[in-house]
Amino acid sequence: MGLRWKIGNDRTASLLHSNWILGIHPDLLVFNPRVLPHGGDLPVAEVLCQWEGRWDDGKLNQWFDPATCRVIKTILVPRHNIEDRLI
Repeated sequence: MGLRWKIGNDRTASLLHSNWILGIHPDLLVFNPRVLPHGGDLPVAEVLCQWEGRWDDGKLNQWFDPATCRVIKTILVPRHNIEDRLI
């Protein structure tokens, strides 16, 4: 099982390399490498509209497959500036 990231301000957890999506191991993520900037070495914050309290649908749909997008959209987006943490 191991640890996973609880998303806070999304600046610590890595979009492709951290275990932050419940039920999807980072090695099993389905994404589009041709459109991900920096080879996907980005913080989770890159797919957030944090002050609006929602995920950036445009980036999610462009970067990930539909099944992964659905799972990501179930993760609550905090509106306050707390650090990501391992749980």
